[in-house]
Formats: sequence, C-alpha cells, structure tokens
Amino acid sequence: MVELRPITEENFEDCISLDVREEQQDFIAENMCSLAEAYVAMTSGDVVPMPYGVYDAEQDNMVGFLMIGYAEEGDEDLPEPFYCIWRIMTDANCQKMGYGTAALQEAIKIVKEFPLGEAKKLCAAYSLENSRANKLFKKAGFTVGEANEDGNVLAVLDI
Repeated sequence: MVELRPITEENFEDCISLDVREEQQDFIAENMCSLAEAYVAMTSGDVVPMPYGVYDAEQDNMVGFLMIGYAEEGDEDLPEPFYCIWRIMTDANCQKMGYGTAALQEAIKIVKEFPLGEAKKLCAAYSLENSRANKLFKKAGFTVGEANEDGNVLAVLDI
C-alpha cells in the first residue's frame, strides 16, 4: 500500500507542499522546518535523521512525510541507543485512508533492520492532546507513558 522513499532533490518540493488539517497545525511542524531540523541534527551529530516521503505505491504520489532518527547515546528517558519516530504526518487530503498506520508499520520494519546501529527501543514523543497520534502509536503496540508538565508523552516500542 505505501512505500517510504528518502527525501531527495527530486521529491523535496512535493514534501514541503504537504500539509495537515488546520486543527492539527499545533501538533506538528511544517515539513520544511522538519527538514531544516534534520540538517542541523546531521551537522551537529546529536541524532542521525532519516527523512522519507510516504508514497501511495499504486498511484506513485507522495501522501505524507515520516522522519526516523537514531541516537547512539541515550538520555534520561532512554539511556541506551534508540530510534525515534521524529515526525509522521499525512497530507490533509489523504487522511483517514490508512496511510499513517501503513507508514508507521514500514518505519518499524526499517528500524528492526538496524540501518544505523543496534537499539532496543523505538520511541515517539507527542502531545497527549493529539488523540490521533495517541491512537496510532497504541494501535502499533507502543507503550505510552505519563504526560510530562508540558502535556507531552513518550511512547516506546521494544524492537
């Protein structure tokens, strides 16, 4: 149903033209900002980003954006190396068609191959108010922790 393809010069414009619904704007950065963050992370060496376009494989068009990150050094929440779903979004015109669920499953497959190094956990952080994200990650088997003082939660999947 979906394919994850690396963001390149050829599909960059398609990626930055994607947008979520108005009521979702507060939950996710624009894709241009995400790609800028990926560049900064790559040059600083903190997290290795892997940005992908989410494609409808049959129609061969980009319907979403997903970015995986890998950190060799953990932090207080995850003390070991880990992968994270840094961003996941489906374009407003393509929502409720199963693309987000399918893209997350593809990301999990990629992470389980340890493309950048071994890790035991895949995580995602998001606002608890983002009920769609909460449903998506729980459905995929992530364990969702308690909300912090900012209202954000950390969802973790053992890989």
